[in-house]
Amino acid sequence: MTPETYPILHIEAHGAQDRSGISLFPSSEIVSWDEFANHCRAINVECHNNLLVVTALCFGLLSITQVTITDASPFFAVIGPQLRVTAGEIEAFGSFYSELLRHGDLTLAMSKLE
Repeated sequence: MTPETYPILHIEAHGAQDRSGISLFPSSEIVSWDEFANHCRAINVECHNNLLVVTALCFGLLSITQVTITDASPFFAVIGPQLRVTAGEIEAFGSFYSELLRHGDLTLAMSKLE
């Protein structure tokens, strides 16, 4: 699969301190992982299960908690931190995208995030 064959949704924000979703500023509103997954699910269905979601935010990997066997998948794949991250760690996504767009190899690109 090459990067041209699937859409990428990149979210760079703050993860909620209580790990419940994405924290929006300046309102401090929380978009729950359930709400986020429902929006992604609609996009992913239209994209024929090709949506790659990249969450450059604390606890972004928790978005996978909304994957169920009874609903359409919210994404083809999700990449993001499981724990709290620093701004410096988020900068690694530049190397990730350079590798992904150069070679189209998601596994190789992921190695740039380690």
